[in-house]
Amino acid sequence: MACCGGKTGVRMDFGRYPKAIPDTSKWARSPNVADQFEAQQMRTQVGLKQDAPFTYSGANLAACQFPIGGFGAGYVILGGDGTFQAYNIVNQVRKESLPMHCMPAGFFAITATPSGEAAQSVLLASPETYTVDNCALPPNKPARVSVSSVKRLESLPGIQSLRLTGRYPIAEVQYNITKFPVDVQLEAFSPMCPLNDKDSSLPVGVFTFSVTNSGTTSVAVRVMQSQQNLVGWDGQTDCTQPSATTFWGGNVNTATASGILMSNPSQPSGADRSNEAFGTVAVESVSTSSAATTTVILDGVSEEDIYAKFTSNKDVAPVAGTATAASATGSSYCGGVVQSVTVAPGATETVTFVLAWHFPNRSNKQRFVQHH
Repeated sequence: MACCGGKTGVRMDFGRYPKAIPDTSKWARSPNVADQFEAQQMRTQVGLKQDAPFTYSGANLAACQFPIGGFGAGYVILGGDGTFQAYNIVNQVRKESLPMHCMPAGFFAITATPSGEAAQSVLLASPETYTVDNCALPPNKPARVSVSSVKRLESLPGIQSLRLTGRYPIAEVQYNITKFPVDVQLEAFSPMCPLNDKDSSLPVGVFTFSVTNSGTTSVAVRVMQSQQNLVGWDGQTDCTQPSATTFWGGNVNTATASGILMSNPSQPSGADRSNEAFGTVAVESVSTSSAATTTVILDGVSEEDIYAKFTSNKDVAPVAGTATAASATGSSYCGGVVQSVTVAPGATETVTFVLAWHFPNRSNKQRFVQHH
């Protein structure tokens, strides 16, 4: 076992890229969906020439940590697996040596139902970088894979692979979903307006999915953005550990006309601006297709729960003002905004989501939290 500084159990042989393919027997399979994880399909691509500059696929996705958010407004990290891997939006200040901790339920999912056929549903996440090497990395190292990410795709069905092209402020993701009824692409971007620092500093991320039907029958498509109500979070704790979420309680998800507003009325606003945890998060749909409709899931209690509600059509119309009860002490909700659209043969439809946050109370001095 490698050691460093007299401490045992610390791996020093880490690298940014994994050396072997993931164990394909681990990952959950979805009913009616072709097997995404046949052994011959998953392979490392380290050392292979990429198709284009700034384009990552295979094991090279371990290098992807794409920030989404306006200048000085914080950001969320779109990772190489297709999920949100970290959030830096609640005024936390950190040293580069400190880990970006995990938040549950930050992902996209899709259901496609060809006319007269069964629905096919998957999480838009790939375990290509989920290797033993990467899972063993310390939390503050590039390419580190969290235990919660592995557990997610052991219980929820992911996809074979994806390809990410990152040219800030835009990331383009192409999803490779074996024998899926539609082709799926994502454009994720941060606000950037040259010579306009105000509009370039909006605390938002925008996610537009393009769904193309190359078949001969219509396909009903539903896309969900899932998000944890994180209001009250201290900005440092790994929230995938249930015992660590003592700062939650009193969280409320409220339906808006086109999405969900996430708040925590139990958090005082702080007249002296001392309560940095006070704020809101919102997930909204944007009308990019006249044929699309929006529904919401307000009361997910876990990743598995919100995915099950999505795939079993438990989403409801977003009647403005509808809200959950305040969450119990030590717990919060995850919410999902769903856009549904029918894609005709040979057609492409787009649906857009916006993730926004507002945490107005900033400390007058930088505070670094030391982790030992």
